[in-house]
Amino acid sequence: MNMLILPQTRRKIAERRMLTLREVGERTATARDVKGFWVQVLSALTDNEFDTPFVLLYSVSDDIDSDASSLHSSSLLGSKQCYLEGSLGVPAHHAAAPEQIDLKEGTEGFGPVLREVMKTDKPVVLSIGSGDLPHEMLDGLEWRGFGDACRDVVICPIHPTTGEAILGFLVMGINPRRPYDDDYNLFVQLLSRQLRHPWLLLFFLKRRFAEVKRPRSWLQKIASIFPSSSPREHKKLEIVRLDSLVWQSTRLLVCLSQTTLAV
Repeated sequence: MNMLILPQTRRKIAERRMLTLREVGERTATARDVKGFWVQVLSALTDNEFDTPFVLLYSVSDDIDSDASSLHSSSLLGSKQCYLEGSLGVPAHHAAAPEQIDLKEGTEGFGPVLREVMKTDKPVVLSIGSGDLPHEMLDGLEWRGFGDACRDVVICPIHPTTGEAILGFLVMGINPRRPYDDDYNLFVQLLSRQLRHPWLLLFFLKRRFAEVKRPRSWLQKIASIFPSSSPREHKKLEIVRLDSLVWQSTRLLVCLSQTTLAV
């Protein structure tokens, strides 16, 4: 559907979106931990109910009990779990917003879509009614703004810095009375950039260092996956894993120092 947008209307929409971006930047800057970061993101999006008819925020964490799956190059999602950090316009216990989603095999809620975004590492826009997003999944939402049901939804990955691992997802309904045009796409891109925050980087570092401290459990899991290999080969695999973690952590520390200096 083509929509005619008058210049003054376009300017008003642009001002509203820029105010939202500023709110996100200012509010998340006050966060003192990762939980506080998610709270501030939702708080910043609350006032712009027209461009965010509904919102879901998911964090991504490694399932410690299934760390061994990451030894396989084909199991990028093997140990990843999504946890709902908050929502807007979504009733409690709604089918579209499960508290936890297994990124490897979960089919509940936006699970299949999050899995695809995890692989492509790019925002995805889906039309409601498509195969991955049936109408019935979003029935019963408390649509914000105009109160009209959305026609499209955008799902964005959240990174601690450019090019690093995905630490969360923003699922957001698109204004039903506005087209998803270049202006809307720019708003989503800028919003995604605003969500890169030093606290997420610290959280990622903490998780990596926790993995370095678990060599014994890792060696046991390596042995269970490769029972025919020798203890020496197990040790080699563990050394490779630790080298990778140390290299990643060093990169993240450099990014964090650069971010702190920029602030």
